[in-house]
Amino acid sequence: SIQILNLSEQIVENVSSILPTSTATKGKKTAQALINVLNPLFENQFQKSFEKSAAEALHLSPIEKSADKNKKELTLLKKNKTQIIEAISVNDRDVENFLASGKSFKQHDRERMHLFESKANAEEETKRRLEKEQKGQVVLKKHHGNFSNYTFNKDEFLVEIKSLMEKGIVNWTRLAKKI
Repeated sequence: SIQILNLSEQIVENVSSILPTSTATKGKKTAQALINVLNPLFENQFQKSFEKSAAEALHLSPIEKSADKNKKELTLLKKNKTQIIEAISVNDRDVENFLASGKSFKQHDRERMHLFESKANAEEETKRRLEKEQKGQVVLKKHHGNFSNYTFNKDEFLVEIKSLMEKGIVNWTRLAKKI
């Protein structure tokens, strides 16, 4: 352990004396020079690059590309949007929840526009999805599901509708979810 420490100090001193740089970039350039020297030696000995081994040992994450980061943020935003909409519209009380939220219409409109997806982006996403469907990379969307999974009792449905008609207002969305 002491031998490794002494050897490391000597290596750093030798490399830093060879590289004439300013103090602001000296540490970075010294580290890069060490990595460039150690990488081939380390790969010959352990069949793995020194950079990757050091990154794993220090639990460093790779640099995320901006396109991947934007895509990740967009999917997270879409997921959150659907969760919020589902939470607000439980039992079709979305208008009551909106009015009870204490937000002004202007604030609500700002948030809605923040989550808005432009027509160009929507078209691009649709084209990308259709291309994947045609190539067989993505399974075609089935908006109705498997009909054998549905059970429908016509008599019960008619009784339910007649009782709702007597009450006055029929909430078709709630009725569809119920049946």
